[in-house]
Amino acid sequence: MSKDRKKQILASAYEIAGNKGLENLHARTIASDLGINHAAVHYYFKTRCDLLTALTEYAGFRLQGDIERVSANRPTPTQRLEAHIALYEAYARPASRFFRVMASLFVASTNEPQIKEALAKVTQTQADLLKGDLDAALADGGLNAQSPYANPDVLIGYLMGLCYRSQMMQGMDPTAMIDQLFASLFRK
Repeated sequence: MSKDRKKQILASAYEIAGNKGLENLHARTIASDLGINHAAVHYYFKTRCDLLTALTEYAGFRLQGDIERVSANRPTPTQRLEAHIALYEAYARPASRFFRVMASLFVASTNEPQIKEALAKVTQTQADLLKGDLDAALADGGLNAQSPYANPDVLIGYLMGLCYRSQMMQGMDPTAMIDQLFASLFRK
C-alpha cells in the first residue's frame, strides 16, 4: 500500500462528504467507490475520528492548492486578492463541495477534540492566507483602506459566513454580496 492509496481514500472521502454528507461517509462507501476492500481504508485510518481529521487536513491542502491556482498569473497583489475573493464566491455556489465538507467537519468537531484542532488549523491557515493577500494589496495601494472589509478579521468572517450561509440556504446567490464587497474594498 502506498501514499497514493491514502490520497485516493481521502479524495473519495472528500467527494462523498461533499456530495452526500458525513452521514454517508463510511469505510465501506469509500471502499466501494474505489473498488477496494474496506479493510484497506481501516489500514490507513483506524477510527472514524482519524479519517475525519485527515479529511480536514486534506480539505486544507485543497484550499491552498485552489488559492495557488487562482492566484497564478496575477501580477499584482490587488489582482491576487481579487482572485482569492472570487474563489470564495465559487465556494459559496451550490455545486461547490468545499464549504459543505467544512460545515460537516465543524459539526463533527464539536464532539471530537482531534478534529476540532485540525479544523482550527485549517481555518487559521485560511485567515492567514487571506490576511497576507489583503495586506499586500493594501501596501500596493489598490484598496480602499477605509472599507470595513480592509480589516482582515472582517473580511475572512464575511467570506466564510457568506459561504456557510449560502451552502445552508439552497438557492442563495452570493453574487450581489460579493459585488458589494468589491465595490467597497477595491479602488476603481
